[in-house]
Amino acid sequence: MKGTTIFGFFLFSSAFFSYLPWATAGVVVDTDGNPIINGGAYYISPVIWAVGGGIGYAKTGNETCPLSVVVENELSPGLPIRISSPFKILYINTGLPLDLAFTAVPKCAPTPSKWTVVEGLPHGPVVKLTGYDHTVNGWFLIEKGEIDFAYKLRFCEINTDKCGYVGTHVQGFHKTLVLKEKNPLLVVFRKVEKDDA
Repeated sequence: MKGTTIFGFFLFSSAFFSYLPWATAGVVVDTDGNPIINGGAYYISPVIWAVGGGIGYAKTGNETCPLSVVVENELSPGLPIRISSPFKILYINTGLPLDLAFTAVPKCAPTPSKWTVVEGLPHGPVVKLTGYDHTVNGWFLIEKGEIDFAYKLRFCEINTDKCGYVGTHVQGFHKTLVLKEKNPLLVVFRKVEKDDA
């Protein structure tokens, strides 16, 4: 009887998980073609170098602490970003709910500090670090781009079908990350080596 119960649970679990959107999605790979490890640290950079360097954080507007997620200048690789999913799986798939967080944050930032989306700002929903009011409850996810090793970042609100692509908006000297309906920022992932950390 016990064996039948376990087998029945296995069949139910397999059927349930096969209907989840990420269950048949592709594994996300880095610039070396290796799968992105759940909980691993990576540099995220635009595919087109003219757009800028890697993704980091900076002060924008009236911020006294650098809480804005930005594309840095062309000479900077950006800052290491931990890519993790609440699902206990080894590799990150496209369409999987994700938390994105810099491995090191400014001392003035609240901890733990993850990427969030903030509404009510002049140029629409903006990607910020934890510490702002009017944050949107949701998840980031990765979608395959049209170029090899290129991907799009997307943010979807929980309990709604409202999603937006992560793109850029020029704000002063910075290219801040914002949500857009079109024109997503195409990015690649480069694994952070121990010497870089």
